[in-house]
Amino acid sequence: MSGVALQTERQLLNAKLSDIADSLEETETKMWRMWSDWSGINLPEDFAIDYIDTFDIRDQHSELELLRKALETVPHDSFAENVHKQIVDLVVDDPVEQTALKESI
Repeated sequence: MSGVALQTERQLLNAKLSDIADSLEETETKMWRMWSDWSGINLPEDFAIDYIDTFDIRDQHSELELLRKALETVPHDSFAENVHKQIVDLVVDDPVEQTALKESI
């Protein structure tokens, strides 16, 4: 499969899984409300079930390789700065640390 076909398949899978998660979230919330009504236990007003919203699968290794090749291909300072920030987004999970690293670039 080509890269575009794989990306399209991933997007379709992400959309399907997101729809399923939304349905399960709604169903589980209704189930807990029915159970609380039946058992006589009052749930808090802000009670909600939260499932993950995105199931995007990123191939970080291929993205890092692409960014590395881009740095080698385009020898421009502002381009390199932008690519380094993208690498930070890809590798560092903590938003506070991401911000600090990006500001230092």
